[in-house]
Amino acid sequence: MAFLEFERSAENNVRCIRAIEKFSLAGARNGLLTRAWEQKGKPVGEGWHVPREELVQLYSDGNHDISNRLLGSLWNSKTNNGIGVVELLDVYGYTFGSDENVEGVGWTPLMLRVGEVFGRSLEEPMNESQKIEFLSSPQKELPDPQHESIEFLYLQGNWNWGPTGNVNAAFIYDGARKYFKQFF
Repeated sequence: MAFLEFERSAENNVRCIRAIEKFSLAGARNGLLTRAWEQKGKPVGEGWHVPREELVQLYSDGNHDISNRLLGSLWNSKTNNGIGVVELLDVYGYTFGSDENVEGVGWTPLMLRVGEVFGRSLEEPMNESQKIEFLSSPQKELPDPQHESIEFLYLQGNWNWGPTGNVNAAFIYDGARKYFKQFF
């Protein structure tokens, strides 16, 4: 799953997004979530929350906000006949471990709330790299995040994704989201 920083702009009164660069959401040294956890005081044995405004501020070292930046991900990045972008709206984590040092962290289940901000079918198949290249030119952003969903992931103690670096997750929409929500 590719995580990307997007520039937000308005061209002829139309909101547009343009991919700027990939970034690491996970990872002990350069992962945005590690920095967010540290900024929250390194909580262990309790939940923590980072809204999109804080994510953008943290990622840009305070130089940008959600009016001109978006942090998101390609969804269906392995599907060749479509391209879509979801914005990270909220990250909720619960870190298990023995102390407040990165080395003492056991694992962190995450709940990401995302919303679709761009989507279209493709006439010609594209791989992930081609999709990122396509998104490097301005694309019309949907008026508000559409099809909000929840994605459950987890980080290992070293703040990397689950086994062998793979992310195993599912987007949970509408009725399924309401069903699962009663258990949380």
